[in-house]
Amino acid sequence: MSKSIKLRFIAASLLTATVFVIAIATIGMNGKNELVRYGLETRLDAVEQALKGTIQAESARARALADSVAASPDVITAFAAHDRAKLLALTEPIFKQLKQSAGAEQMQFHLAPATSFLRLHMPNKFGDDLAAFRETVVRTNTDHKSQEGLEKGVAGFGFRGVVP
Repeated sequence: MSKSIKLRFIAASLLTATVFVIAIATIGMNGKNELVRYGLETRLDAVEQALKGTIQAESARARALADSVAASPDVITAFAAHDRAKLLALTEPIFKQLKQSAGAEQMQFHLAPATSFLRLHMPNKFGDDLAAFRETVVRTNTDHKSQEGLEKGVAGFGFRGVVP
C-alpha cells in the first residue's frame, strides 16, 4: 500500500472515529439532560403538590377558626347590633390566644360588601372599604357561603377563612 493511500485510510479512520465519538458524546449528553430535566420536573411536581396541600390545610384551618367564632350566639348578637365595643370584648381574648398559639396575624369583622367593622389586630381602624382586594369577603357577603383560600392583601398573602 502506498504511503498516500495509508495516510488517507488513517485520516478517514480518524475522522470516522472522531465523528463516532462526537455522536456518542452528544447522545450521552442529551440523555443526561433528559434525565436531569425529568428529575427536576418530578421534584417540582412534588413541591407543587406539597404547596397545594399546605394551602388547602391552612385555609381550612382559617375557616374552621372563623366558623367557631361566628357560631357564638353572643358574637352573632353583638355583630348584628353593630356593637363594636361588645364584639371587641368578646373576641379580643380569642384573637390574642390565636395569635399566641397559632400565629394568627389578623381577625376581622366586615359589613357587606366588604367594609371593615372591627379589626382585632387594629381595633381603632374601621369603616374602610376593602372590596377592591378582599374578594373572599365580597363573595361571602354576596353568596352567604363560607370562603377559604390564599388571598393577597395590603400586608401580603394570607390564608383566609371567611364565614357569613
